[in-house]
Amino acid sequence: MWGEIARSLQFGNGYMIAMIVFMFIAIVIIIERLVMLQYVFNLNFSKFLINLKKMVASNDLDRAINLCKSIRNTSCQKLHLEH
Repeated sequence: MWGEIARSLQFGNGYMIAMIVFMFIAIVIIIERLVMLQYVFNLNFSKFLINLKKMVASNDLDRAINLCKSIRNTSCQKLHLEH
């Protein structure tokens, strides 16, 4: 398998090169999103999801919606303050 991939790259197979380029771009986007969520927005997913599940389970949908909106607004404000 690896030999076929190497052979395709050596012969300049356009499809193989395009797939590798798109794979690289996808990996870069995934890493960038993870870094933004973890370090820039400082969002604690487990705590957020626990609170959200409690609110939905108790049928307090207005508070759940407000929680989601507050997280979004806080994250956006943090992003604008740092730039």
